[in-house]
Amino acid sequence: MSQPTTAELIQKALENDQQAYAEIVSRFKNQIYNFVLGMVKDRAEAEDLTQESFIKAFRALATFNSEYAFSTWLYKIAANNCIDHFRKK
Repeated sequence: MSQPTTAELIQKALENDQQAYAEIVSRFKNQIYNFVLGMVKDRAEAEDLTQESFIKAFRALATFNSEYAFSTWLYKIAANNCIDHFRKK
């Protein structure tokens, strides 16, 4: 059986499919973590900010425009989350 596309997983996640949500996190977690780590230079903070980024993404999932790459949208959320983090410091 072939892997579901990211678009299919997003649709399932929007229908409250927890397995789809977990699969999306699994596919993108390392990329987002490494991106965030490059910005904050602290592993513990990067882990927290990565988790926060996914939470924010899934709260806003219904606003995702499928004309664009999901990864780009996710990176933007992570970058904004880091910027907010620096502002708070």
